[in-house]
Amino acid sequence: MFTVSFSIFLIFSHFFHTGFIDLENKFFSQDFDEDKKIIILLGSSHVGQLNTTHIEEYITKKNPEYKIYNLAYGADTPERRLESLDKLISLKPTLVLYGISYRDLSIPIMNNNLFPDPKLYFHDFASSFGTNLEINNPKLITLEYIRNAQNNSILFVPTERITFPNTPFFVYYAPSQMSIVNETELGKRAFTSEAASINIVEPSINRQTISLIKLVNGLERNGAKVVLFTAPLHKFYLEELTNSQNETFNKTLEKISNESQVKIYNLTEKYSDLPIWINVGHIAFNKNSLIYSDDISKIIEEEIER
Repeated sequence: MFTVSFSIFLIFSHFFHTGFIDLENKFFSQDFDEDKKIIILLGSSHVGQLNTTHIEEYITKKNPEYKIYNLAYGADTPERRLESLDKLISLKPTLVLYGISYRDLSIPIMNNNLFPDPKLYFHDFASSFGTNLEINNPKLITLEYIRNAQNNSILFVPTERITFPNTPFFVYYAPSQMSIVNETELGKRAFTSEAASINIVEPSINRQTISLIKLVNGLERNGAKVVLFTAPLHKFYLEELTNSQNETFNKTLEKISNESQVKIYNLTEKYSDLPIWINVGHIAFNKNSLIYSDDISKIIEEEIER
């Protein structure tokens, strides 16, 4: 049973990974307007939920020479993003904003059980076939495959998929990513144990932290200004985090700032009490949730005028 289940998951992972590579190659191979100064947003689904069209409209009212792309994708990690460094440099971005959170800097927990960590096992097994799959979020991969299957099947009512040219690697599913959930329902969904599974080790040995610093330094050496911001989380999520997780996360931010000289904007708790969430880790892509996009717009405005 395990072999069958894993084989199916490996197929899901292959199509997920291959599909992303195709999207990435298509985006970076296009002809970009040389008269535009490019601003890039990077990160995982926390950043994907930003309204990039709204942000660009805000910025271009005063600065029409700019073009903004949100290159977030689900389950992004600095280690995986580092593989795209040369492609990012090829865009010659003026400014890069990278949104990070606890999950993005987490590494698989090494346990003392008789059984291996499934995530590590999957990674090693896939590598043995010459497949470079970074399996950071098996749930996301499986759900994405199921969503695609539903949309291509006469047995299901298709989920509405919304895409934007300025956010090429991220798909918005309606209504799940767009409808604000009330606090009572959020409370019922809060305790998914994601916070409990976060393992941020000391920054000097954390490969995600090391990769992020390499990415930032690589971009800066090639003329891009880089700033980081911590992605917002709901209060229910924050309440699950331990003192140890918070201390190590803050220590990591300090190391990144010291070794790359980037400015870090902290948005982690800024909207934690507001009714703007689809779940405890993501703000809704909704007209009533634009405060998040407005604040990112103001950060961009401040940085390009600095």
